[in-house]
Amino acid sequence: MNRQVATVLLMCGLCLGLGFVAGRQSDKEAAPGGVHLKQLDAALDLRTDQMAAIDELLARHDVEVQGLVDEHREALRKPLADSLTRTEEAILALLDEDQRNKYRELARD
Repeated sequence: MNRQVATVLLMCGLCLGLGFVAGRQSDKEAAPGGVHLKQLDAALDLRTDQMAAIDELLARHDVEVQGLVDEHREALRKPLADSLTRTEEAILALLDEDQRNKYRELARD
């Protein structure tokens, strides 16, 4: 596989693998208290003190998850790259020869 394709696929995998953390952060930025907290409040009719405590717990959780992601990023690099390679091979197996050639051309660009 072309090195550029492998690099792009690896970066996509890392982005997908780490996307949930960024999603939680952008949710918090988009809506004070975060989407998850708003969903809990809507379902459970939380008191103000409960919302504040849960918001703090979720914030600590985000910090903990980000720390774990940072700590294990390098260890995940090869398994993610292997997974992406298997996925690309499976996609290529589904395509006919003309589609495979076009796919490879797209990957080179």
